[in-house]
Amino acid sequence: MSFLLATDGRGIATLTLNRPEVANAYDEDMLRAMTGALEKLACDDAVRALVIRGAGKHFQAGADINWLNRLSRQGPEENYTASIVTVRFSKTLNELPKPTVAMIHGACFGGGVGIACCVDVALATPDALFAISEVRHGIAPTPISTHMVNAIGLRQTRRYALTGERLPPA
Repeated sequence: MSFLLATDGRGIATLTLNRPEVANAYDEDMLRAMTGALEKLACDDAVRALVIRGAGKHFQAGADINWLNRLSRQGPEENYTASIVTVRFSKTLNELPKPTVAMIHGACFGGGVGIACCVDVALATPDALFAISEVRHGIAPTPISTHMVNAIGLRQTRRYALTGERLPPA
């Protein structure tokens, strides 16, 4: 399973990104499934808060490069759909009516930064490393850029979305 979801007796739901073999990178199926899970959590009165974690060495490495390669060989409709799926996930997380926390360790790249920007509290270990790495492959971070502006400001979003440079946790 691409993610695990469990709720403890206190009402704390934990969503664990569970694709450690690809640094928890997401694809369209994973995004759709997580969006559906978040929509259910939003309506569940027994859930008081959500914690997002990554299995393995890294929190989340953004979009799965194999998925992006497949998209690059498809037409504009498929690419548009992929963007909409990404935007819908980010919007659903950003607007979840429960407190949200991301526990970040290791790599937090691309869409992982988007997740960090959409939660209420992002906690990072000293080994965490952040980057908008897709720009180094000619891909604009458009689906997450609005959330980045809201979380880190316009000037910093411009900087990191243009350079792709890595930054340590603050």
